[in-house]
Amino acid sequence: WLRRHGWLPSVLFGSIVRLGFGAWDDSREIGHYVKFIGQFAAAIAVVYWGGLWVMHVPFLSTDVPMGIGKPFTVVAIVGTINAMNHSDGLDGLAGGESLLSLGCLAYLGYTAGGADLLIIAGAVIGGVFGFLRYNTHPARVFMGDSGSQFLGFSLAVLAVLLTQQVNPGLSMAIPA
Repeated sequence: WLRRHGWLPSVLFGSIVRLGFGAWDDSREIGHYVKFIGQFAAAIAVVYWGGLWVMHVPFLSTDVPMGIGKPFTVVAIVGTINAMNHSDGLDGLAGGESLLSLGCLAYLGYTAGGADLLIIAGAVIGGVFGFLRYNTHPARVFMGDSGSQFLGFSLAVLAVLLTQQVNPGLSMAIPA
C-alpha cells in the first residue's frame, strides 16, 4: 500500500506543517520570512520525500530533468500557497475559488480513475462547503492564514498528483 501511496505521508506532513505555521501566524503575526520557511518545508517534503514533482510538461519531447523539475515544483507549490493566501481578503473569495478548482480536480481525477485524488479532493470540498456557510457576506468566520495556505497547498499538490501520476496524459508531450 505504501509503495503505491508513497506520496501520502509527505502530503499529510506538509498539511500539518502548513496548518501549524498558519495558526502560528494567525495568533502572533509572524514575519514573511518565517512563513516562507513553513511553506518551503511543506513543499520540499512533498517533492523530495514524497516524490511528487513535475516531470512531464506539454509540448516537450522529453521529460524534465530531475534537477530542474523538483526545484520548479517546490517553487510552484509555494507560489500557489501564496496566491491563495493573498486572495483571502474578500468574504468567500478564497473558499469559492478553491471550491471551483477542487471540483474540477475531483472531476478530472474521477474520469482518470484516480480514487485517491477524488477522496482527498472530496474531503477538502466538504470542509470548504461547511466553512463557506459562515464566510459569505457578511462573514462571521474568517479563514486566516492557516486555512488559505492549507487550501493553496492542497490545490497545488492535487494538481501535480493529477497531471503527473493519476493521468500523465494531461501533461504528456505530443510525439514528434
